[in-house]
Amino acid sequence: MLAFNCWQNNYRHRIVAVKGDLSKEKFGMTVDDWSEMCKKIDMIFHCGAVLNFRYPYSALKNTNVLSTVEVLRLASTVKMKYVNYVSSYSIYDNPSHFGKNALEDDELESPEGYFLGYSETKWVSEKLIQSARARGIKAKIYRPGGYYRHQKRRYLGSKRFNQQNDYRLYSDEDDSNC
Repeated sequence: MLAFNCWQNNYRHRIVAVKGDLSKEKFGMTVDDWSEMCKKIDMIFHCGAVLNFRYPYSALKNTNVLSTVEVLRLASTVKMKYVNYVSSYSIYDNPSHFGKNALEDDELESPEGYFLGYSETKWVSEKLIQSARARGIKAKIYRPGGYYRHQKRRYLGSKRFNQQNDYRLYSDEDDSNC
């Protein structure tokens, strides 16, 4: 936020990073720490995952999918909390979307045909979030494009984002000006 000149010092007491293990129940927190979180927080930003294109779904499930279950449990315990879930445009990396533009609000059609376990975990997690929304949890899903860190400028940017909020899975666009 400093790099984008949108930080204000009064945010410091409101934004708290929480240390935990995404692969464990209650993120590996003690009962007391979990209870305190359930009482105090109002909003959750869940952007943690293991990203390894060689791992199958079974190797990623505990961290990528079950952490979403824990986030939803946290969101609905003691008081309702708003969930912001960071997914990936890779959820469209299956035959139901090949050769098509994928818009951020497109429905998830089919879980069949994924080549990457990571994409599959994001598909399942999004379905969990959608199911939780149907049960009253307020949640938003974000599907950012290919983000990267610029080596000299110290900021993140998207390599595949264009002005129409359109994410292209297979693009011939020149990325050299990103």
